[in-house]
Amino acid sequence: MERKVSMMEGGSTNERIDDLAGRVGRFEVNVEDRFDKVDRRFDRFEDKVDARFDKVDARFDKVDARFGKVDERFDKVDERFDKVNARFDKLATKEQLNERLGEVNARFDKIDARFARWDKIMTGGVVSIAAAVVYKVLGL
Repeated sequence: MERKVSMMEGGSTNERIDDLAGRVGRFEVNVEDRFDKVDRRFDRFEDKVDARFDKVDARFDKVDARFGKVDERFDKVDERFDKVNARFDKLATKEQLNERLGEVNARFDKIDARFARWDKIMTGGVVSIAAAVVYKVLGL
């Protein structure tokens, strides 16, 4: 059994290999074209995404500026509260001063009461002396 290889079959195989190489080449070009299209889409998408992030960054900058203003306002409010607290501290010292003055006033009231008693004694004594002098002068 002898096998015969005809040229036709060999030519057909060669044509098939050449055709396959051509198809692989076309497939490679097709794949490269598709990747190029995908790259272009990503480039456009990347530009859009970058633009959106720039807008978001601008919004955050505005928000940061607003927070800066809010912080300034809180600082002013804190200063006002510090002033109010200082006033309350002064009031506390005023209350303490009032208590001390009340104690001093109580002491003065005691002294005034003593002087009032002395005035009565002195007035009574002076009146008695004056009456005695008048009686003596008049000879009564």
